[in-house]
Amino acid sequence: MKRTVILIVNLLCIAVPSVYSQLTLETCWNKAAEHYPLSSKLPLIRNNERLDNTNANIRYLPQVSAYAKSTAQTEVMQLPFNFPGIEEISKFQYSGAIEVNQMIWDGGVTRSQKRISAASSQVDKSKLAVDLYALNER
Repeated sequence: MKRTVILIVNLLCIAVPSVYSQLTLETCWNKAAEHYPLSSKLPLIRNNERLDNTNANIRYLPQVSAYAKSTAQTEVMQLPFNFPGIEEISKFQYSGAIEVNQMIWDGGVTRSQKRISAASSQVDKSKLAVDLYALNER
């Protein structure tokens, strides 16, 4: 019985430390960076850059606008004489238009906006990396 108790105690002493994995400082840093509130900004920065590029590309799409107008006059000017074949002016007037604009050349503005967006995104990513590196100092 005494041998059995000693054997069980020895097995527990050997088995218990192997159940827990080793925790290194680098693992702690990685876990801290994953759960740090600023880490959630990285997907937002990427999404912001993607949206800026999408908005810049929209400039290349045709722009369509419609316009309509109607007026009703209470009085219409009348001439003292009649021209044959010309009717009296109507008191109601209607007009409408559809306009389609397509950008052909923008002088590199869209490309510059994309470059500015990429540079701004890179600055934000670098600032985030610096903040996460400062987390290692704590």
